[in-house]
Amino acid sequence: MKAASFLGALMPGRYPKNRFEEIRQGSDDLFACRPLSRLSKRLGRMISIPFVLLLPWALLALASPAHASQAYGSINNFDTVNDTGVVCHGFEIEIDGIHSKDITYTYDYNHYGVPKISEDDTNPLIPRVFVRYESAKKADGSWASYTAIPAAPIPPTAGHQFTNPSLNFGGEHFGVGFYGTPAAVKYNWLKDDGAGRLVFAGAVNISTPAFAYIPPINAAPPQVQAAIVPPPPPAPPVLEFGTASWVKETRTSSHNNNKVDISDLVSPDPADPNAKDWRNGEPDEVEVEWQLFQTDFNAGNGGVNGEIVGAPEDLPNGDEVITRRYDFFKYVGPVDPQTGEALADTVGPDGVHGVGIYANVVIVGDYVGAQMAGFDAAGKIGLIGHVQDGEVNVPYVERSIVIGGTAPIVTTRTGSLPKGMSFNGVTGILSGTPTEGGAFKFTVHSKDASGGDVTATYTLTIVQPFTVTTSASPGVGGTTRGGGVFNGGDSVTVLATPKAGYHFVNWTVSGVIVSSSASYTFTVSANRNLVANFALTVKAPALATLTLAPSALTGGASATGTVTLTGASPAGGAQVALSGTSPATVPTKITVAAGQKSATFTITTTRVETDTTVYIGAACNGVSTSAPLTIQAMKLSALSFRPGRVQGGANTTLIVTLTDIAPKGGAMVILLSGDTTLVPTPLSVTVPAGASQVTVTIKTTGVMGRQQVTVEGFYKSVQKSATLTLTP
Repeated sequence: MKAASFLGALMPGRYPKNRFEEIRQGSDDLFACRPLSRLSKRLGRMISIPFVLLLPWALLALASPAHASQAYGSINNFDTVNDTGVVCHGFEIEIDGIHSKDITYTYDYNHYGVPKISEDDTNPLIPRVFVRYESAKKADGSWASYTAIPAAPIPPTAGHQFTNPSLNFGGEHFGVGFYGTPAAVKYNWLKDDGAGRLVFAGAVNISTPAFAYIPPINAAPPQVQAAIVPPPPPAPPVLEFGTASWVKETRTSSHNNNKVDISDLVSPDPADPNAKDWRNGEPDEVEVEWQLFQTDFNAGNGGVNGEIVGAPEDLPNGDEVITRRYDFFKYVGPVDPQTGEALADTVGPDGVHGVGIYANVVIVGDYVGAQMAGFDAAGKIGLIGHVQDGEVNVPYVERSIVIGGTAPIVTTRTGSLPKGMSFNGVTGILSGTPTEGGAFKFTVHSKDASGGDVTATYTLTIVQPFTVTTSASPGVGGTTRGGGVFNGGDSVTVLATPKAGYHFVNWTVSGVIVSSSASYTFTVSANRNLVANFALTVKAPALATLTLAPSALTGGASATGTVTLTGASPAGGAQVALSGTSPATVPTKITVAAGQKSATFTITTTRVETDTTVYIGAACNGVSTSAPLTIQAMKLSALSFRPGRVQGGANTTLIVTLTDIAPKGGAMVILLSGDTTLVPTPLSVTVPAGASQVTVTIKTTGVMGRQQVTVEGFYKSVQKSATLTLTP
């Protein structure tokens, strides 16, 4: 039986496809490793007992009483850099070949908190478990949490900051433990698809560190052997070798039976001697080794396809705890263009350059993540850290509450569970389909034959979906929004908007007033049919419309604005407030005469250098509106020859016309002749101040045959042209 544990290291994916394709191709870029030296023996042939992953805080063993005394495992937690190039709002871990009840823990101290665990048993032979870290949403629908795009490459010594949710600089810390041997483990960052849904931002391609336990033989002590076992290669590969990267393995010199807490395994700073808690109190490491990770697709599944395997290590007392750290970096050195094989396979002493002919070549790129893993040869009994929420009438994902222990194990539960759910004291599994909602508090107490005695209290929240509907009364009085299907306990805001001539009165449920605010926020606890009540509004006429004629004009010209009221102006007239910004000037107010419904006013403008749009505003009796007015800069209007056809050698007139009169100092227009020999125009001509046109006399050159010459004029960003025909 092949041992497998959980690793997170990080290589960004390249598959922005639909979910099915993303999951299918999640392993298409997975990389194996091409070590400096390979073992001749497959790791899988060396395992003779079941292998499990253990809980944090206790490093627990398999819960099955029949195998409890022979269960071994590891815990794993990893840092990951968000190098997808987009802001992400979650992370998903897919584990194929196990069940939800095999999940022993999740790491929850990041921007997303406790993940949601679900199971897909569509293929009963290979079930799939999803551990999904996902941002919650704010009341306005925006994401409450995110993982930033790194502003610069993140050094390994900064990785420990991923465990601080108050910081957000481009990475997170995740982790999951589980029983059994998964068929595959896949990782994906999650991004917003633009419509508020989370989709894959790209696969995080990883390999898996495994601890193989070798039981004692005769007088020899048991052993453990650490390895990084590559996943299956994709089919078909583009080149013989896949994407290359570096793994830097740090090993402790010895190991003891000290408990390794999950908080210890999240210390990822190998450069800080005070931050090596993952070392489990051992002396300084005796070996830090760089190895090249790269799948050799031609090696095939039957050969040693690039495993990095450490030498077997004795466990003289049989209860030792060992730890490992793996740092991952991008490979940026030269590759064989035909096969894709990385050519620089050794890192120099500086950890950046190669050796030999590559001594001056940078081959180690950006840091992409780190994995901290621990192995316990004699796990103790324990309980999982939390249970996730459920939903009424939706099957609850099975979870093993009791983990590890030595048979016989005695487990009791006190407290309440929702109707439809149960806890099995023999297997330690919580399961069922809840038929009622609420928060249910219960305590689990478990003891085993080795003296283990553990107790934990859980709160299981079962949410109830409720429907909130909104309607208007009368229907012509206004509109409502905010209804939908929500979980019990959700905060919901409904909004009522009156139509012209009506005003909002209140919200009622079955005739009972629940709010007098058009924006009503409440906590959902039942199905609700909310009615927004509106009433006719009798008041002085208000502003109905504001129109401008024209809506676009040349600077310096005038426009007319017209305001129209909803009804006739009362005795004494109705005051309409006006507003505008430079280069448009409007009066501050205008009076609509008694008995009239409209009035006009004049808008004056000044000349502008570039086209400018301003908004003219009007307000009356609480109603306001605005309309855009575009003020155009003076432009080149036309370029023409008179006559447009002359004999070569004769004079002609070129007329340059602007859309407005030239300002003080005149307006210089650049001229370019298509043939300065036949039609010699000046380089520029100036339209005098106060004029909108200038005439240029041009003496043409004689021609032997009919010729056409085009002259182009340029003023600011506008170009015009004119064509002159020359005849013999």
